Amino acid sequence: MIEKAQEEAELADQSAIAFGKGDWGPVYTHRLYVERWFEEYKESQGSMEGALTYFGYEAVIARTEWMQQHDVRPVFLGGYIPNIHNRWKPEDRNEQVLFEKGNREVDHSGLFVLYSVFRDYLFVIPLVLLLYLTGAGLATERGKRPTLRLLSTLPFTRRSLFLGKVVNASVVSVLSAAGVFLFTMVIGAVFNRFGDWMYPVLQYHTKQEVQSFDFTGLRAFEGGYGFIPLGDYLLQALLLYVCITLFLVALTNSLGLVIRQPFAVYLLTALLAVGGSLLSGQWKALALYSPFLYLDLPKILNGETATLLNNPSVSVYTGSAILLIWAGLMVIVLYAVLSLKGRTAGQKQTSYNGS
Repeated sequence: MIEKAQEEAELADQSAIAFGKGDWGPVYTHRLYVERWFEEYKESQGSMEGALTYFGYEAVIARTEWMQQHDVRPVFLGGYIPNIHNRWKPEDRNEQVLFEKGNREVDHSGLFVLYSVFRDYLFVIPLVLLLYLTGAGLATERGKRPTLRLLSTLPFTRRSLFLGKVVNASVVSVLSAAGVFLFTMVIGAVFNRFGDWMYPVLQYHTKQEVQSFDFTGLRAFEGGYGFIPLGDYLLQALLLYVCITLFLVALTNSLGLVIRQPFAVYLLTALLAVGGSLLSGQWKALALYSPFLYLDLPKILNGETATLLNNPSVSVYTGSAILLIWAGLMVIVLYAVLSLKGRTAGQKQTSYNGS
């Protein structure tokens, strides 16, 4: 043990010197030495006791090897990756929070700050604000007599107003969110650096994928996993965010046609979003086709939802397609209904004038 301690101390000294020179090789050599020693110690105990899993120790070594291979600048990391296979008990909630906080990935580069926005559900803030400002549709026009009086003097049909509201809200929401995310990333880049595109982000694989013959990911005792470059993760996050925004805009504007109070529109939208997200996973056979399943953006991105459902078809691209299809269907159906009502009303007016 003394020899191991001396060896680790020498590697630590080399790591400290190399870090100051921007040479990351010795830094990762030292980190791997410690991580592998700790994994071997845990395995020597015969079984993984408590809440922790082999998955967390093996994944942290694989992550370090990835960073060494791609020469990624080190960030603040723990010696374990908290994961969905952990076995925490309800009474250990406080210990769990402290443990996960101590093993949290932390950095303030531009790309990593934007990554934190999606990982920590901070994207919900601009989404809610933008829906509040643009999402109630025609419900916000009721009671505004000057606006309605002006619109009534113009050759606009109700279906045109509905479609215009949807398009305007969609464009404003997407462009505003893009501005917020770009500003967030630029702030991190200005005060630190742009960040590493190849930084590894953990992704889970389903049992179905792991058991296939052509599986190329990594395997741990508890399940399969892999890593995705941070830059690719952010591109997928932005794609899914845009699709979620378009779906919710279509939903709120559709509800605004039949509900007169904007507050009621927002409340019902929130209930449908939260309730639908919670209930979608209960029907595994149909969960794939529910747009509400894909509202939990971080769990779709890291493969957690797909792993829990054991359905590899649940992905960012499937979710984007489902969200767009449902948004399009809502707009098309309501536009057709308004067109039919307008035509019926016109026929009744003609019949009345003729009589």
